[in-house]
Amino acid sequence: MYYIAAYIAMAKPQLHPTTTLSSGGKSAIAFFYLWMGFYSPSWNGTPWVFTAKVFPQHTRTFPQACMAASNWLYLFLIACFTPQMFTAMGYKVYLFLASLMALSIAFVFLFVPETKQVLLERMEEIFAPGLPAWRAHSMVMGELRLEKHKYGSGEEKDQGTVENFKKASQASV
Repeated sequence: MYYIAAYIAMAKPQLHPTTTLSSGGKSAIAFFYLWMGFYSPSWNGTPWVFTAKVFPQHTRTFPQACMAASNWLYLFLIACFTPQMFTAMGYKVYLFLASLMALSIAFVFLFVPETKQVLLERMEEIFAPGLPAWRAHSMVMGELRLEKHKYGSGEEKDQGTVENFKKASQASV
């Protein structure tokens, strides 16, 4: 987005219309596609996955509904006001959007904890009061590893095979 803004500010393509694209115009389009290639599979779907994972089962439907409603509301507002933004701000719209993306890095680091491999039943531990988001995952996973080491993995009990049943019944005799 910063590149697109710089290209529009320096080349001023709106003042020099042509039937072909310059190399700068082609690279601006390539940068836009590059942004879409990274945004679409990552940040675009995050609200859907995040709200589905972090809320308990008995309350999950309401946060999902709120997230979907707010997502559609923001998409509606963006669709309504983007033309006016380009009219008023020109290339600075790209600077604005790029700056918001840069700020999102700090937001994610400070307020959105990693939830990878954390069981849904243990999700409340990730959001414990006083636990910083950037340390929450490593602390909870450390506790889970300690519990697994202390109490065992429990895989033997979960196999359900005849051999394991025989071993368990012989051990109890």
